[in-house]
Amino acid sequence: MKTIGEKLRDLRNAYGLSQREFGEKVGITKGSINSYENNVNSITQGAKWKILQATGIGFEYFDSDMTLSEAFKKYNIDISKKLEFKKIEESICAICDGVKNYIDGKYLETFNIKSLFLNHLFDGMGYFDLCFLKVKHNELEPYAKN
Repeated sequence: MKTIGEKLRDLRNAYGLSQREFGEKVGITKGSINSYENNVNSITQGAKWKILQATGIGFEYFDSDMTLSEAFKKYNIDISKKLEFKKIEESICAICDGVKNYIDGKYLETFNIKSLFLNHLFDGMGYFDLCFLKVKHNELEPYAKN
């Protein structure tokens, strides 16, 4: 079975892009792409999400013995045409029960969600003790307050 780094390299090469170009398209630095491909660092869940959003390749490609051609077939990516990055219109949200579970990568649920949906998600539902965080350069920043 190929390593995750080899799978990432295969995916990037299918697009015919350098590490820098691929990183710019998905929002990951060239250095991170290089370290993932060479198995220096483990690919983060956030990096997988960015790749999923930009390419349409699902987590299963990285987390199983699925080949790239099998992934293209499963996720309806037509390899006979020039591969194109998807326009990102969705964000991926993860629901965690506390910051420790977030840090440990223990999610109650992970799902794609339209950004506009967040405006209506809690509308009229009363007061909740919620914390929204965004991750920027591997650091947590407050995204919204109650």
